[in-house]
Amino acid sequence: MDSASKRTSIAEALSIFKEKHVVKEEHYSFVQRTPMKCEKKIKERNRNMEKTYNMIIEDHHKYYKKDNDLLSERIKEIENATSESVACYAEKLRELRDEVSLMVENQRKNDEDLEVETGLQVTGATGVNNVESTQGEDRAIVLFDDPKLVGTSTGNSSGESRLKDPSACKALVLSEALDKPETKPVCVMNDCDDELTLTEIAHASKTRGQKKEVHGKGYSNSTRKRKRSMNEGQITSFIPELVNPGNKSGIEWMSEDDFCSTFYTDVELCLNAVCALYRQQISGNKFSSMSKIDKNRITALGVFLCRDDPENKLKRTISEVGPEDLCICKTLAIRYSRQICRIYNSKKEQLFCVGAAIRKLSSS
Repeated sequence: MDSASKRTSIAEALSIFKEKHVVKEEHYSFVQRTPMKCEKKIKERNRNMEKTYNMIIEDHHKYYKKDNDLLSERIKEIENATSESVACYAEKLRELRDEVSLMVENQRKNDEDLEVETGLQVTGATGVNNVESTQGEDRAIVLFDDPKLVGTSTGNSSGESRLKDPSACKALVLSEALDKPETKPVCVMNDCDDELTLTEIAHASKTRGQKKEVHGKGYSNSTRKRKRSMNEGQITSFIPELVNPGNKSGIEWMSEDDFCSTFYTDVELCLNAVCALYRQQISGNKFSSMSKIDKNRITALGVFLCRDDPENKLKRTISEVGPEDLCICKTLAIRYSRQICRIYNSKKEQLFCVGAAIRKLSSS
């Protein structure tokens, strides 16, 4: 019912009241004004309520639209982060494949060098007989019991012995020698050794022994041999200790490979290396080959590990670093071992160099 019909209805009601003398003539005008005022107030209230409801609906619409926009942006961020993570893992996989290929190639070259330098492929043209094992795979090498009994060749062309006294030497199978302490210097006889003096023979023996231990047995076996030889009162190793994770205050790593091999076993060194990269990064010495993701990781880890130290020195213990962060530190240290090796050996980094007192952290 519209407002016109309402006014008609009120007017009709008033005329009925007037005809039936319900309302006196003198009161008719007053009675007529009162319903009209009420009708006007009702209309005004309805308009106000409608306006209020429209404002509420508009506010809710804006609020829900804002939430919808935020959710859409969040979805896009998650999608971008997922794609970046996939790209990061793909890059890591490629780097791991390259590292494995490089390690396989280095191992192959080391094996070839080991065979050449230890004289495992000596030909029969020199007149020296190679003693083979029952399997036909192990070669024999010559050990001098007494250097005084060593003599020069008495006739290489005729294939005679190089020793004055056959009892002065004995043959030792290489596979058996690997499990026994080396109590005598090792020397392989060649035609070019005819004019060697005892000093030169000992020097050549020492050099070959060093390379054999470095390439053939590795750090753990050489350390085990040194301990066993010291208990027996014998001198068995000619190799200086190049990598010792327990003593970082005075060791100068010789190459990137030495650093990389130590990072696989020494978590504390990885933490110190990440702190060194962080100090280089905030000082402006940034690496152009480093990805943006790794730079952000090094910054975040450096702030956490240094713990507001004024010199940005490692302050966190291993027990305070989570396993995921430890894994990331090891990955970064291995990935940038070349740069870390240059930083360490350049001696410009006072907190990460030869002679720096790198604190040994406890994992307990």
